Amino acid sequence: MAPELVNDQLRQERIKILAKQADQKWTLEKQKQQQAFESQLQRELQKVQQRSEATKLAEDSKSVYLNDTMNDKEKPKITEETTTKKEQETDPWKEADSQKSDMTAATVTPKR
Repeated sequence: MAPELVNDQLRQERIKILAKQADQKWTLEKQKQQQAFESQLQRELQKVQQRSEATKLAEDSKSVYLNDTMNDKEKPKITEETTTKKEQETDPWKEADSQKSDMTAATVTPKR
């Protein structure tokens, strides 16, 4: 074989080895990034779960405390009728619309 062909073959083999190494390096880097992203997502999920559990426990303990401290006679009985009556009584816009006013619209005559 001619030395030029041997040199060309060696160069091609080195290129193949370098290409494999670059692929392996890229694959490892991709795996590292994916693992870091997954661990970050897992941490965020745990934080959200802890917050939701804490709020749920706080609400449960609050409702248990309220139920324990009030007698049946003291517990407020809320119905749709009472809430709508309260809304009608406290809504200033409805009050203003329902009242008739003695005021009339002003008219302006243009000067000549």
